[in-house]
Amino acid sequence: MARKQGQIIRRDDKRWLVRFYQGRDPETRRRRYASHTVRGSLRAARSYLNAELLECEQGRGLISTELTLNQFLDHWLEQVAQPKLRSKSFADYQSLLARHIRPALGEQKLRNVTALSLQSIYHRMYQQNLSPRTIGYTQAVLRSALEQAVLWRLIGQNPAAGVEPAKPARKLASAKHPPKKATAKKAAKKKSPSKKAKKH
Repeated sequence: MARKQGQIIRRDDKRWLVRFYQGRDPETRRRRYASHTVRGSLRAARSYLNAELLECEQGRGLISTELTLNQFLDHWLEQVAQPKLRSKSFADYQSLLARHIRPALGEQKLRNVTALSLQSIYHRMYQQNLSPRTIGYTQAVLRSALEQAVLWRLIGQNPAAGVEPAKPARKLASAKHPPKKATAKKAAKKKSPSKKAKKH
């Protein structure tokens, strides 16, 4: 029985093979299908098929189990980021991801990206003496991308949520190196004219 982009094939009285469309492969662009056996009534098989087709229509056309982070980022940049960003901002997004995220995690499966692996990247950026602004900007871009992956139901939760970029600790002033503010006050005091001595 054909229903939209899926099929229900009867196996016996209480078993149904449900076959449904899952979108195109990100690399080959060939159509991909999945199959699942449902035990019970025809109504149960139809409900399962309709639920799967609805999820595909809502954005789960990509194959989440096989999708790498690189493949996902390509889709996100093209379909989400580029339409709403200015050319300069879009180029910045591409550059940050290409420099700091793709080399370390790009070939990993999207579902295998963890908060710990992201924290390691931010810590490495800090060790390379990159500015807190660059680290924070990179984190914000990736967090936004992975949040879209959650909305597309490619992953269950955003691994970037709650991950803090490494920040340099504030240095304590020593006796030999007093704070600039205090030094400035001392310099101002030296420059101020002394009062003339009173004549007797």
